[in-house]
Amino acid sequence: MNPLESLLIIYKDKQKVLDHYLPKETTDQLHNTIYYDKNDTLLYLNDSILCINKSTGKITEKGKIICIEQNKITLKKSSTNVTINENDFFIFIKQKKKKNKDNREFFKELLKQLN
Repeated sequence: MNPLESLLIIYKDKQKVLDHYLPKETTDQLHNTIYYDKNDTLLYLNDSILCINKSTGKITEKGKIICIEQNKITLKKSSTNVTINENDFFIFIKQKKKKNKDNREFFKELLKQLN
């Protein structure tokens, strides 16, 4: 169940809506992140993400992406790997320092070349 679904359909800037309606303990951890929207943004390997449960509004998973298959994303955590269904979570991509941004651009260009 996603109580914010009807609001997100109305507004274009989904990140601002989520920032307003999610619990403060969650929004405090969303600094330097970008909301992942399937239609506007792509996920790449090695992206660090925060996964917020759509029904509770709390961060349930954090990690680095090691595998992406259809709607399943596998995250590397400190001692384990976790596979999540991206439809069950609001996903925020952590912005990286400039050096790592080059890696993101590299993966983006590599994906274009492979397609």
